[in-house]
Amino acid sequence: MNNGEKEALILIRRGTIRSRAELARTLGISRPTASVIVDSLLKNSFIREAGRGRSTGGKAPTLLSVLPETNHILGLDLGYKSMLSAVLIDGAGTIIQKKEYEFDPASMENIGETSLAALRELASSHTVNGAGVALSGIVEKNTGKVLKSINPLFTGNKIREYLSNKLALPVHVENRSRMAAYSEAYGGAADQEKDFALISLGRSIGAAFWLNGQLFTGQSEIRNLRLKKKKTFEEALSPSSTASSSPEEIISCCADGLGQLLEIMGIERIVLSGRFADMGKDFAFRLEKALSKEHICKVDMAKFGRFSAARGAAFLQGERIL
Repeated sequence: MNNGEKEALILIRRGTIRSRAELARTLGISRPTASVIVDSLLKNSFIREAGRGRSTGGKAPTLLSVLPETNHILGLDLGYKSMLSAVLIDGAGTIIQKKEYEFDPASMENIGETSLAALRELASSHTVNGAGVALSGIVEKNTGKVLKSINPLFTGNKIREYLSNKLALPVHVENRSRMAAYSEAYGGAADQEKDFALISLGRSIGAAFWLNGQLFTGQSEIRNLRLKKKKTFEEALSPSSTASSSPEEIISCCADGLGQLLEIMGIERIVLSGRFADMGKDFAFRLEKALSKEHICKVDMAKFGRFSAARGAAFLQGERIL
């Protein structure tokens, strides 16, 4: 597969382009060149034609989609205190299996054994081409090296190298908030949105920003935001604090912290992932209502819930190994 074919396949997989004409416009190439690329991907069984789209005056375009069976990837989220979230996605990014496993984040051996159990159970009838791992920490772009984490086992390249050997797969490590944003931007609650903030709650609170259709890769720490109640955002939303707080108190803390974020960033869309999924079906609506007193903002729960970061890590790893 040449670079043009790989770029086209990624765009089709993301849902960014759906036809030969859109591919030509997006890549700035001629329609005949776009057709050559598409024909090659069809011939090699990477994509398929999926019916006709809507006509805008001329011939209705032939829609393109990725063949699901082409590239199965395991996704692991190690960001919760004692639960490992695992998914298996197909070539189109669809979750075909998912499950949570109890694990010991302080034991590298237990992390490895639990990850191997997830691989064997979720992918018992599939060939898996790689694994993506999401965790809490500052992760170096491209290399996957963990520069800083609340879990000492995750720093450096230790976790990536250990899991790669344990699973016998190429493994890449990413920040869990960013991977949740990646997941929700392609097929999720913020599908094809240009700008939004993803707020993830696990052992700590994290944020990722999708700006002008791309993942912002600079620092995006929000855990130390100081709230009106003299606590940091992380302290107010820690598992122990939320367990002893009323729903109204949690909403108030979130509105305080995220209100500060909205004033700084000017973003009008927020997606909540991770442990926010445990706070009730109407949590996003109630938070949006609280924020609307001072801000114009749409708040949604992540489509993939507690599995959003795991899916995002798998989705990105699928692109890396094409």
